[in-house]
Amino acid sequence: MKLKVVIAIVWMSYGFRVAAQTNEAYWVVEGNSNKPDYTIIHYYDAQHQKIKEERIEGRFLDIRKKRTVTLLNKKLSHLTE
Repeated sequence: MKLKVVIAIVWMSYGFRVAAQTNEAYWVVEGNSNKPDYTIIHYYDAQHQKIKEERIEGRFLDIRKKRTVTLLNKKLSHLTE
């Protein structure tokens, strides 16, 4: 029983460590859904260096929408080319 617990803990810690390492660029959306005055989009490269910061006034981007995610991914791929 103890061996199974130890194996599970080792496996989980390895899995989290691998998941934290990314080799892809990414974006982060910052805003307040309760007060949609603005949205800030941060674009980062694979080394976690900020590529660009974009502020959109008067709108809150809903990243639950597929179209929004697609547009952000297209912008990111354009910036990283």
